[in-house]
Amino acid sequence: MNTTWYRSVTVGVDGSEESLVALDWAARTADAHDTRLTVVSTYATPPEPGPGTSRLVEDARTQAHDALRVAMDRLDGRRPGNRTVQTVALPGTAAHVLAQLSRSSDLVVVARRRLGAFDRALLGSTSSVLAAHTTGAVAVVPEGASGGAPARIRMGAGRSEEPELWTTAFTEAVARGCPLEVLHATGSDPITDAALRRDPSADSWQGVVATAVAGRAARWSARYPGVTCTTTNPPGDAVAALLDGLTPDDLVVVGGNSHWTLTGRLLRSVSGALLRSAPCPVLVVHTHAARQTASDTGTAPESATPPPSPGARRKPHHRPASRRELAMTAVPNRTAAPVVVVDEGWVPTHRGRVAVGIKSVGSTNELLAHTFDTADTLGSALHVVHAQPSSQGVRYEREARALRAEVDDWSSAYPAVSVDLSVVTDDAVDTLHRAGEDADVVVVARHHRDLQHLVRLGPVPRAVMATCAAPVEIVPLTGRAPSAPLVLERDGRFLKT
Repeated sequence: MNTTWYRSVTVGVDGSEESLVALDWAARTADAHDTRLTVVSTYATPPEPGPGTSRLVEDARTQAHDALRVAMDRLDGRRPGNRTVQTVALPGTAAHVLAQLSRSSDLVVVARRRLGAFDRALLGSTSSVLAAHTTGAVAVVPEGASGGAPARIRMGAGRSEEPELWTTAFTEAVARGCPLEVLHATGSDPITDAALRRDPSADSWQGVVATAVAGRAARWSARYPGVTCTTTNPPGDAVAALLDGLTPDDLVVVGGNSHWTLTGRLLRSVSGALLRSAPCPVLVVHTHAARQTASDTGTAPESATPPPSPGARRKPHHRPASRRELAMTAVPNRTAAPVVVVDEGWVPTHRGRVAVGIKSVGSTNELLAHTFDTADTLGSALHVVHAQPSSQGVRYEREARALRAEVDDWSSAYPAVSVDLSVVTDDAVDTLHRAGEDADVVVVARHHRDLQHLVRLGPVPRAVMATCAAPVEIVPLTGRAPSAPLVLERDGRFLKT
């Protein structure tokens, strides 16, 4: 059975001992799947430029590169997956950047930091935020995790058969050469457990569940005959059952769904609880199964599509509205998701270029992440535009250098994207109009509403949206990993209704 991954294992490091333990685990995973290892370090950027901003950014960027040097020293010349290790330092929070990179990686690996209960509840953590938001597979490695191959893989099975989860668990068992234990807890909370104990039909119901889980395991075992697979159906809470008997030598594989981190806490997310407590690495596989399947109805639903493999890029459907409709309802100024404005009568043409307007260095992080990912998905070139009405001497040159450095960092993460950077002294609207003449889409940002931005959609995006001949995408700057509306498919066509 082929266990080779064809993209990469991406690991986040910050120079701490916890992150180096995660690096070791990621390197062994890259070896097991014969794939490239990408080591990523991030650095913070201020939301808006100000006195001393450039110096702070440069200092943070230097620290990020220092963390990468520490990571390479830890690897000591090793070539995981028999490939050259790729290192990149990118601006932004670790959770945001890694969530973006998860779209082009087979697996993202992070360390579990030792936060106190109050700090974790108040601030969350990179691991919990990443596991809640990313669409790919995420592995969270605690500091005390074993340095060798896992002695056992334990998979938490849900009520329905989740192909991505089962595929990942069996593939890991093959790649690591260890047995697989499939566990499905029949209770969820003390009230349910008490009711089951009092119900005379509970034993027969639990027997049906056990038979169903065993049947699924048998079907998957037939596909992976080299894996020793056992099933258990303990009563009680799923988290307690999955944690029972775990050691640092194990690996836990569970499914997950993208949600707000706080929502997961309130709903007692199984994956979130395991991330906080498991003594061994936890691999969270985000499942994207259709809401209705052929087995549910007896016929295939019209919108049924094959589920993506772990780490695969998703192409969400998007319905671009007309410019008049959006202008009348002020959707770009209110929605929490990116919006694409398409002029009435627009005829799609594939020019192979995406243009993005950058207001300032402080607003580049989310916007560059979004547009690099979009250009990479399209196989298009990227034109980054930064315009100022007049030259501002030393400050202008400093900001131009900082922008070039950030663009270079993102270029190293997306080597397939050809980038053209234009830093000019001209009117921003006119500059973006010229850039849109040979682009498939022009991307601009919408700021937070605060003391500096009383209106979220500024005058430049409004003017570009109202008059530009090319489609215009409005991307809200949220500070969180955005759900990019990839309205262009790889063949360059817009999705139209």
